[in-house]
Amino acid sequence: MKKYTPIILFFQIVSVIMRAMGIAVVVSDIHGDEKALESVFRKALEIGASTIFCAGDLGLWNPALISILQCRPLPFICVRGNCDSPWDYDAAQLPIAPLYRSQKFGSHEIFITHGDRFSLPEDAGLSSEKGMVIITGHTHVPSLSEADGRFFLNPGSVSRPRGRYRASYATLDDEAVSVLELETGKRIFYRKF
Repeated sequence: MKKYTPIILFFQIVSVIMRAMGIAVVVSDIHGDEKALESVFRKALEIGASTIFCAGDLGLWNPALISILQCRPLPFICVRGNCDSPWDYDAAQLPIAPLYRSQKFGSHEIFITHGDRFSLPEDAGLSSEKGMVIITGHTHVPSLSEADGRFFLNPGSVSRPRGRYRASYATLDDEAVSVLELETGKRIFYRKF
């Protein structure tokens, strides 16, 4: 039986209450860093997220990271990155993540891929629409832009940031997308829909 500290229990209760709000946390490029993944789950519970999307490069070679994923308190929807293999998922006894996903989240269609093989839905033979959120990782550099009515999000890396940025993640809801520093919560980018 799992034992929960009062603070973890509190955040889990708050999370259940706030899930109806439809907030997602978006991450990428964890590369086996279990401390970074723990921070992501902590942030997600703090803001009442209903889902975590991961744009690949988990690092399933780390047994501690696998344990966190097997006991996760929230849905963790992932795609495979260039550093992930189907054999790693199999060895970790986790469902093998696809190379891309397209699904509805709140009022937005999202397309999520690592960005090494596919960058756009059209690259995968799918159509896209205005208001779609296209999520990639791979570069370890956060970015947020809009073109042709579509939103392009790269949350950066929670473990190995590049460029002038620190470890970062994003939040997504029906109203806006934000990219934030993992440690401080400082907003890096923000865009309303």
